[in-house]
Amino acid sequence: MAKNPKIRTAPTKKHMARVERERRERNIIYIVSAVVIIAVLALVLFGIVDQNFLKARRPVAIVNDEKITVSEYQGQTRLARYNLIQSAQRLYQLAQIMGNDPSSQASVANQLQSIDGQLFPQAIGRQIIDQLVDGLLIQQEASRLGITVSEDEVNQELEEVFGYYRLGTPTPTVTHVLPQTSTLSPLQESLIPSTPTSSTSLIPTSEITTTEIVEDNTQSLESPPTPTNVLTPTLTATTGPTATPFTQQAFDEIYQDAITNLSEEYSISESDLKRGFESHLYSDKVLDVITKDMQCTQEQVWALHILIDEEVLAKNIKTRLDEGEDWSLMATTYSTDTSNKDKGGDLGWFGQGVMVPEFEQAAFKLEVGETSAPVKTDFGFHIIRILGHEERPLTEDACQSMRSENFQEWLAELRENSNIIINEFWTDVAPTEPNLPANIVQFMNLNLSYPPTPSP
Repeated sequence: MAKNPKIRTAPTKKHMARVERERRERNIIYIVSAVVIIAVLALVLFGIVDQNFLKARRPVAIVNDEKITVSEYQGQTRLARYNLIQSAQRLYQLAQIMGNDPSSQASVANQLQSIDGQLFPQAIGRQIIDQLVDGLLIQQEASRLGITVSEDEVNQELEEVFGYYRLGTPTPTVTHVLPQTSTLSPLQESLIPSTPTSSTSLIPTSEITTTEIVEDNTQSLESPPTPTNVLTPTLTATTGPTATPFTQQAFDEIYQDAITNLSEEYSISESDLKRGFESHLYSDKVLDVITKDMQCTQEQVWALHILIDEEVLAKNIKTRLDEGEDWSLMATTYSTDTSNKDKGGDLGWFGQGVMVPEFEQAAFKLEVGETSAPVKTDFGFHIIRILGHEERPLTEDACQSMRSENFQEWLAELRENSNIIINEFWTDVAPTEPNLPANIVQFMNLNLSYPPTPSP
């Protein structure tokens, strides 16, 4: 007899509840898993966006409500590092030319160590932050003054750095010659030393040196340094019977090679490069406006001196001079300043900030024809006689230096009166590349008594 088929019974309420509970649990698991996956993807996506877009747009500094972004800061810092490394490369090549002379090698190694110190991220990073802040302040002032810099001007400046002049090689300018001293009075004429080797020219000879009493750190006649965020390519001079014309096409090829190299090897973009030149042009234009009314003259004195080692002898010589003895004879006989003793101790014309303070203060207090009591400095005791005291025009270099100083004073005041915020996280985003090549580091290690500490 066949078995009866199993009779299906209806699901119980308990069974239905369990099935429903399991379904809800599965749905919860699916939802949680989806949320986790979405969250992970969102974090990854945010990281990519933050790294490539948001982080680059964060302001490392804010100057009067205008931002300096991480991207700008990093680009200019890499460019500055590149320029320092190019300087190191040139020094290293010089060391190879010098051969194996230990003193020369050590000298170059010390200069390379100085460059290595400048590459320290916090050091160069702070320098570039300050440059960018100053540059933005200058551009803001340029906008107020109606000054602009065109793309064509930037391109022309770039071309000239590479040695290409679209309008032809510029003709050297004529060196400025200082006008003569004002007509000498009878008193001045009587005071000019009358020795066979001295000059009675109205212009004291430029060969007169004052190195013995000039402060070692005096740099008042130096031109301002080139900004570190402007490209300084190494150009090799070529010689030959006929110069090859440097055409626009040749420049374009060299320029594109340079841009490709900067981008691929150093992560420096063309916009980074042009920004540095643009900032430099704005600075030059604003400087011209700020200093246009500046007179390139300076109060100066024309002085003679007799330098003596001992105070007693110096006082004795001063007494003899007061009694009428010949100044030139006293200078030739007793002065220890061999650079001018045979010229009556003639130091020529000089302004303030050139001589050591004690000497300068005494010289500028004297009237024409007056002779000082012995003035003590680190070099000995000076008896000073003044031949002239007047406002005199400066040399080209001195004038440029004065203009630069005045401009820096103006910029410091502008910075003081501006709203500047520098965000401290700039240290976290300071570029650490490019670095000195391994061969230069090895050279320093071999030629320094104390090898450099590796940069972080």
